[in-house]
Amino acid sequence: MRPLPPLAAQTLAVVVAGLSSVGAVGATAGAREPPASATQPQPQRCSWRAEDQPDAPLELDLVASGRLAKTIAMQKEIFACVQGENAHVGQAAAIDVETFIELVQRAGRRGVDTVARRVRVAACRKQIAGLARPPIEIACRTRAVKLRRLPTPFPGCAFTRLPRDPVDMDSARLRFRGNRYVKTVKLEKEIFTCGTRILDVFVFTEVVERRMSADLVHVATTFDAIACAKPQTTSGAPAPFPAVRCARVPT
Repeated sequence: MRPLPPLAAQTLAVVVAGLSSVGAVGATAGAREPPASATQPQPQRCSWRAEDQPDAPLELDLVASGRLAKTIAMQKEIFACVQGENAHVGQAAAIDVETFIELVQRAGRRGVDTVARRVRVAACRKQIAGLARPPIEIACRTRAVKLRRLPTPFPGCAFTRLPRDPVDMDSARLRFRGNRYVKTVKLEKEIFTCGTRILDVFVFTEVVERRMSADLVHVATTFDAIACAKPQTTSGAPAPFPAVRCARVPT
């Protein structure tokens, strides 16, 4: 077999290279990329349901230091999340929402007065991860909630239910110069449904007594009420944190 002339060999090499590049382009075009919607996670739907709530979601603590006393209440709620619109697929995540309410009182000559009221919300999303990742991913955040004033009665709301353990109590001792006080706080909670929102109502009953030589003498009984509203259902990707709004309710 006679060897090809130099010019013919160069031409054949160019043709072969061209065919190879065409085949590579065809192979790349044949392997289609999945649509963007298939690679992105589907939105999650997270809902507050009475049957998902803890049996004892309410806690109260009272601590005193000198003439100051702080009442701190905490409630825990659960939002169950499913992937997409199909609730039969199974729970994909859960959002743990905790509301902390603080009342600060100060003892003086005339008794004990409330000097500060604060609300803070902490939320943790617990997401089931994939096979190549840790079995669960947890993302938490916290923020202060500014108290606003709301009208009463709340329009469009209906009583829903009581927690299984809706009442808690605690006491502490305060001192101001020669006066000694005993402060007792009772907390009760009710749940209302207001359209598409859940309304948690916290009522604090505070009893102050002065310690005498042989008895405790009643000084004052005061009431504080704080209501916190949140959407009953939220949706998004990933599971969103519910927006919580709170207000001081006149008593």
